[in-house]
Amino acid sequence: MRGQGRVYRPRVRGRQIATWWLDYSIAGGRHREPEHTKSKSEAIDVLRQRIGDRKSGKVVGRPDRVTLADLRTGLERHYQREGNRSLRRAQQAFNHLECFFGGKARAMKISKPSVAEYFEHRLLEGAARGTVCYEIRILGAAFGVAVDNELLAVRPVFKLPALRNARSGFFEDGDFVAMVLELPVYIRPVVRFLRLTGWRKSEALGLTWDQVDWEGHLMRLHATQTKGGDARVFPFGDAPELKELLEERWAQRDGRHARRGVRSGIRRCLTPASGP
Repeated sequence: MRGQGRVYRPRVRGRQIATWWLDYSIAGGRHREPEHTKSKSEAIDVLRQRIGDRKSGKVVGRPDRVTLADLRTGLERHYQREGNRSLRRAQQAFNHLECFFGGKARAMKISKPSVAEYFEHRLLEGAARGTVCYEIRILGAAFGVAVDNELLAVRPVFKLPALRNARSGFFEDGDFVAMVLELPVYIRPVVRFLRLTGWRKSEALGLTWDQVDWEGHLMRLHATQTKGGDARVFPFGDAPELKELLEERWAQRDGRHARRGVRSGIRRCLTPASGP
């Protein structure tokens, strides 16, 4: 019936191929895409679904033409809108993905077997398993953004192997104390704070006294201060050594801000006091 589209098998070099394609138009635009099936009835069912989805606004554009470069662009724009500070690392991950698949690779062609080949390829290059797993997670996140933006209808799920390269070689307590004694005096509180909290340096130095709740014994990080963009709370009341360190730095804070020290900040308190 006119306007309902059709299924067909294209000819390549004069011979009709085995798999069916969809041909239909919505809002004046003509769309052709491969269905990768040899069953005409299955192709007709998908055709009806495609037309229904496009009329309802569920799918926009040409899913078969979305490339890996398009996925990257969408993810980068999403990270920029959200202020995600891991954008640079995600871009590095995509550099490796594009080297293997090619920026013009069709998103619909990136399958579980091809991602498994990518995993093995990166390991042979010497990349750590954790690094490659992160790159594949970034690829999955890019697919998710494309679905949210209605460029694709579904997001593939790539199975990640279990990590076996657990970190090792951390300082024992005695070794840590010996190391701290070798550091300049003004650096020691910073290193102790980082070890006790497990925070990143930028998170520790960005913390201010107004984020320290002395009554509730909590330290709060705002979402804009964390790498993952999630607010966090640290109950230092359950960590006597950390509580002692905070009280020590509070007592030694800059004397010029003694009355309004809630604004002087952990940044100031983790470095030498500038006055009595």
